[in-house]
Amino acid sequence: MKLKKIGNSELNICPIGQGTLFGRTSSKITDEIINKKIKVLEYGLQLGMNFIDTGEDYEKGVSEELLKKVLKNKRQKAIIGSKFKPSNNSFQGVISSIEGTLKRIGTDYIDLYQIQWPNPKIQIEETFEAFEKLVKEGKILYYGVGNFDLPKIKKAIKADNLKKFISIQTEYDPFNRQLENDLQFLEDNKLSVIAYMSLGKENFSKEEQKLLSSLSEKYNQSIRSIVLNWIISHKNVNILTSSLSLNHTKENFLASSFELNDLDIGEINKLFNRSIEKIDPKDIEVLDYDESDNAHLIYTNLEDALKNKHGIKPNAEEIAQEIMTTGTLLRPIELKLNDSKYSNKPYVLVRGRMRFWGWIVAYGYDKKIDAKIFK
Repeated sequence: MKLKKIGNSELNICPIGQGTLFGRTSSKITDEIINKKIKVLEYGLQLGMNFIDTGEDYEKGVSEELLKKVLKNKRQKAIIGSKFKPSNNSFQGVISSIEGTLKRIGTDYIDLYQIQWPNPKIQIEETFEAFEKLVKEGKILYYGVGNFDLPKIKKAIKADNLKKFISIQTEYDPFNRQLENDLQFLEDNKLSVIAYMSLGKENFSKEEQKLLSSLSEKYNQSIRSIVLNWIISHKNVNILTSSLSLNHTKENFLASSFELNDLDIGEINKLFNRSIEKIDPKDIEVLDYDESDNAHLIYTNLEDALKNKHGIKPNAEEIAQEIMTTGTLLRPIELKLNDSKYSNKPYVLVRGRMRFWGWIVAYGYDKKIDAKIFK
């Protein structure tokens, strides 16, 4: 395993990191699930997976709290990243959030403190001012951003007075490759990528499955490890994985133990090249559950999205305002073909619900929306 340095920092991490979400397991957070997650994270640390990523709102704060047990007498062996909700992107919001995070985790500093999502109502300069205060107080070492497009990243670079801005956390997998257009810029500016959702929900076509199976046999590794290795083959890209299984955790770790050759990387690049399609919003059904985990709050209709009883930030109206200003989405929504016999809508929305409702607020149901489709 080769460690990677995050940006221009002194943080050297295993390129396969550990996430603290529980995944799609149960609607209730039970002691059994918590204890299983603790054991998995401890095992990952033993293997060398020293980067652990969490967030103040993950599993209602439990994801941070359980780290108190994971890190007992091992704090120096781990590099911890955490995040705060977009509603807390203000100066005072960041200052308040860090105190809760430090208390829940049981530590006096966070290695990498990150903006989870941009908030169009709060300027990056205000958030970074709070970061700078926390660095000077020793409560955080470095800071990063999450789900920023290139124009927002450029603004963040200009706002970085302490030169402690080292990372961008964003979605990246074989099906979502828009990031590749920005990789050289990020490398030139000493910014590392921390990728998530990196197995593409395993919705492979027959051709994609055939290629991955052949590479799995060639390298004597699982398909999961092949995909993970392809992602970290990019120079400044690391990846977050999530597991409730010791076997899956080891499989994740082993993805950093070999190297795909350039020809095989090229074959994956060529085949996994899914285009963005324009889809009629009236053809999209919004389900009341998330395929990947239970942590995301969901609105299944426009009325509820506008009421926003959960206080999600940015809300649909704020996203709509940004869409109308920029003329585009932050990134395409993700759809699957609808296999329900009881629906006349050909697609179901997999990811990007608030972006979807923001689009509807901005343009109604008559303007087609950018989407990636998993068939």
